[in-house]
Amino acid sequence: MSNLRVALVSRFDATEVRVLSGATHFMVKALQRRSVDIVSLGPVESTWMKLGRYVNGLARPFGRRYDWAHSLAASRELGKKFAARLKNDRYDVIFAPLASTEIAYLETSVPIVYLTDMTFHEAQSYYESFSNLLPFSAREGETIERRAIRKSAEVVTCSDWVAESFRADYGAEPAHVHVVSYGANLGDPPGREEALAERDHEVCRLLLLGVEWERKGGPLSLEVLQALLAAGVRAELIVCGCKPPAGVTHPNMRVVPFLSKANPDEARQLRGLLLTSTFLILPSQAEAWGFVFGEASACGLPSITRATGGIPSVVRHGVNGLCLPARADAAEYSEQIRSVLQTPGAYRSLCISSREEYETRLNWDVWAEKMVGIFTRAMDSRVVATGVAG
Repeated sequence: MSNLRVALVSRFDATEVRVLSGATHFMVKALQRRSVDIVSLGPVESTWMKLGRYVNGLARPFGRRYDWAHSLAASRELGKKFAARLKNDRYDVIFAPLASTEIAYLETSVPIVYLTDMTFHEAQSYYESFSNLLPFSAREGETIERRAIRKSAEVVTCSDWVAESFRADYGAEPAHVHVVSYGANLGDPPGREEALAERDHEVCRLLLLGVEWERKGGPLSLEVLQALLAAGVRAELIVCGCKPPAGVTHPNMRVVPFLSKANPDEARQLRGLLLTSTFLILPSQAEAWGFVFGEASACGLPSITRATGGIPSVVRHGVNGLCLPARADAAEYSEQIRSVLQTPGAYRSLCISSREEYETRLNWDVWAEKMVGIFTRAMDSRVVATGVAG
C-alpha cells in the first residue's frame, strides 16, 4: 500500500514552529516520521480578513468586537483558493487543524479530517477575546463551525470537554468524534533518566509558565506561595513568560523574562527550569489544553492546576499532577502540595507517573499513530463533502 498523501489546509504556514504555539509544526513532523506524505497548502492571504480587522477596529471603541477570523466572506474566499490548490495534485485526505474558516465553504470530494481544541460555541462563553461580539459576528462564527463539522468525515479534539460540545452543540455523530491528546512541544525532550533524576527537596520551587499573568492564575499562584511559607514550607515562585503588574512583588518570587524555544540558549534555560522545579503551577482561569502540561510531564515534573476547560484531559489528578476543583483557594493548593511532599515516596511516585504519561500518551508519535488510523477511517468512509447546508 502506498503512503498516505495528505493535504494540510491552513491559512498559515503550518510547518513553521512559531505558528499556533508550534502545534502544527510538531504534528507535521510526527506524521512524516510515520511515512505520511503531508503537503502544506498554505499560507493563503485573505482580503476579507484584512477588511475584518478594520471593522473590528471600528467596533472596539463601542465595547464590541468583530471576529474577523470567523468571517463568512473570508471563509468563502479561502474555500475557493484552497479548492484551486487541491486540484493541482492528488490527495487521499485533507487535514484541517484549527481551520474551520478554511473548510466551511471548501467544495471538494476529498474527505476532510477537522481538528480543533475549541469550538466556537464554547469559546464565546469561556474566553474574554470572544466576548462582546457583534451579534452578526457571533452568527457568522456559529455558521462556520457548524459547516466545518458537517463538511468533515471525522472530527478530532484533544479534550472530552470539546468532544461533548461537538456532540451537544453541533450534533456531530459520536462515532465520528475522536479525542486524541496533544504531544509536548519540545524539539529535544530529555531522556527518562535525565527527567527522573532526583530533585532538590530543600525548597519547594513552583514554576509558573505563561504569557498572561491574570489568565494563567498568577495572583492565585502568589497566594499559594504565601500560604506555603506561612505553613513553614521553604518555597519560592519562579514566574517565566509574563511580568506581574507593577507593585506585585515578593522576596521569594523570581521573574524570568520570556524564553523562546526558537533560541537554543533560551530553550536550554527553559528545559533547566522544567527539570529543576518541584511543581509546575498553572491555576488557569481559562485553558483549552495547555501544551506546557505535556512539556512538564516529559521532564518528570508534576503539575498543579485547576479543573477548567480542557485541563482535566491533560492533567490527570494523582497521575501527572494535581487537578483541583475550579473554586479551590490557595489554602487547598498549599495543603495538597504539603501532603504530597510530606508523604514518603508520594512525590517521587508522582514524578515517575508524570513521565509515564508523556511516554504513553502526551507525545506526538502516539498522537500521529492515532491520527493515521483516523485518516484511514476518513478515506474508507468515502464522504463527499459538497453541498452541505449552512
